[in-house]
Amino acid sequence: MVTAAKRRGAGLGALGGFGGDLCDSLVVLCPPCFAPLTGQAPEGWRRLRRIAARGNPATCGFPGHHETLLSLFGGEFRRGEAPVGAILAQGAGLDAAGLWLLATPAVFLADRASLVLSCDKSPEFDAATALNYQAVFNAAFADRGLHFESWTGLGWPVRVEMPALPGFTPLDQALGRDVRGSLPAGETGLLWHGLLNEAQMLLHEGLSSGMDAQRCNGLWFWGGGALPALSAGGLAGVCGGGPFERAAAGLVGLAYRTTRPSAGWALVPAGDPADYGLHGPRWPARRLLLLDTEGQGRECRRLHGLRFWSREA
Repeated sequence: MVTAAKRRGAGLGALGGFGGDLCDSLVVLCPPCFAPLTGQAPEGWRRLRRIAARGNPATCGFPGHHETLLSLFGGEFRRGEAPVGAILAQGAGLDAAGLWLLATPAVFLADRASLVLSCDKSPEFDAATALNYQAVFNAAFADRGLHFESWTGLGWPVRVEMPALPGFTPLDQALGRDVRGSLPAGETGLLWHGLLNEAQMLLHEGLSSGMDAQRCNGLWFWGGGALPALSAGGLAGVCGGGPFERAAAGLVGLAYRTTRPSAGWALVPAGDPADYGLHGPRWPARRLLLLDTEGQGRECRRLHGLRFWSREA
């Protein structure tokens, strides 16, 4: 169960995976790039994997994208425990006290035997459509302790007036799977099963005007918990990613930008790492720390081939 308790940690730089000060390092959060990549992978990731193969392995112990990022700031969360909703609420300027979760619009594909959460990209809303959805869901769910707040780009942070929340399956783990195996279990889970069904009915009935129900026919609740107590953890800034990365940087008082990371920064590439200037004539840090979403890491220095990046893509 997720409660309002706050977690504290030592920060990645002080954990067993990587030692030393992060000020001379560039930390890159990756997909599981230490496994073989397909031929369709961007060249930047292929280069990173070749460099990683020469580096020193380390286990960071925090599987999950959001959990890995928060471990840089002293968070210690198991996969699926990162309080994404609360952090996005804080980033949106809301009073983030108490429990939160995130409601992300989704497309469910149904047949006689299963209900699968589509791997297609979640629908993107303009301000008017997002506000319309927010009003519809608040009218339906506010009396049950769920209050939908301002759209963040990833979904609506939902203020929860309940003593505790069940464990939720992160969106990235639920995609492409039959959701019946990913919903909360037990007696409390029945409530959330009903809420998901009701959200589907609201969308099917077209109560959100201007939205195609075939493109968005449900919600996925995830990222539940309270705002954690975190710190900058020796980093100077965060580069790349999206709304969550921006909000997490703001929570610990770090700078955020979308291009050109520097030494002491964490990079969350939204595409090819080469798009962030890493193929330029000068490498921005003496040490490269690669962290993937399975809790594995590599520490690479110039002797491991960082000069390779000086070649133009």
